[in-house]
Parts: sequence; structure tokens; C-alpha cells
Amino acid sequence: MMDDELMGRTELSRHAAAKDASLLLVQDALVQVRAMAYLRREMAAGEDESPIDYRERIRLIADACEGLPGYLRADTPVQGLKYAWTQASEMQQAWIRETMAQHGIAITDLVGQLA
Repeated sequence: MMDDELMGRTELSRHAAAKDASLLLVQDALVQVRAMAYLRREMAAGEDESPIDYRERIRLIADACEGLPGYLRADTPVQGLKYAWTQASEMQQAWIRETMAQHGIAITDLVGQLA
């Protein structure tokens, strides 16, 4: 197999993985937002963090995912994940990381080691 062909297959695989990851993030966000809106109570942002107001948590999750559908429609999911990751606050990055880890995905495998 030629190097260019292997590289092309790797990019296609990364593209498909980013598309799946984006869809999983949006799906999980909808489920979590719906649950918090129904329960109307505070939830812990992470294991080591104090609870935050559920409305703030809903906003944080929605903001973290808001651009992903547009990138999916444009068929540029890798760029969408990179944008979501680089624009996210520490709390949003933790949510993205934890949500993807629940599905066996490491965000850094898809977006690289971005600061």
C-alpha cells in the first residue's frame, strides 16, 4: 500500500470517528439538558467539583455543542470538534472529555494535543 493511500484511509477513518463523536456529544447533551430541565436541580459538574446551578450547567453544555451540527452539515466534523474544544472553558472541556470517555473515545485522538 502506498503512503498516500494509507494517509487517505487514515484521514477517512479520523473523519468518520469525528463524525460519530460529534453525534454522540450532541445526543448526550440533549439527554442531559432534558434531564436537568425536568429535574430542576443542581448537578455536580465533576467528581471533584462542587454542584453548580442546573441552568448554568445546561448553558455550559449547550454552548459546548452549539456549533457541532453546522460542522456536521458541512461534513467537516474534525474542524467542528477542534473548534468546540479550543473554545470550551475548562469545565466544558471536562464535560467533553468525560462524555467521550464514556463511549471509549479520547478527544485528543481526534483533535490532537491542542492547548
